[in-house]
Amino acid sequence: MEKEDYTRAVEDQNKAIDIKPDNPNPYFNLGMIYEKKGEFNLAIENFTKAIERKIDFAGVYNHRGVVYRDKKKDYETSIQDFTKAIELNPNSADEYYNNRGIAYRKIGEYERAIE
Repeated sequence: MEKEDYTRAVEDQNKAIDIKPDNPNPYFNLGMIYEKKGEFNLAIENFTKAIERKIDFAGVYNHRGVVYRDKKKDYETSIQDFTKAIELNPNSADEYYNNRGIAYRKIGEYERAIE
């Protein structure tokens, strides 16, 4: 992925899934690859699969929330994802709070954004 060889990166992640389909990490990685490729529905789909395999994976909720907010303009769903990330990892949630605040700002809920 870092080399922007997305075809090979997708192939490698799919091989990892074939080996261990319950592992959330390849799905998370696929979500990141598809996000970089601009294939946002596939990014969301793979982030969701990662969540289904490890429900307490706060970072995946955050990344999926960013795609919903910035690419799909679905601010309500992004707020739900950021809130879930905060619930799962409250001690390291600075980025999640910031992302949720941006989403609140986008829908005009300025007091909630400030909070």
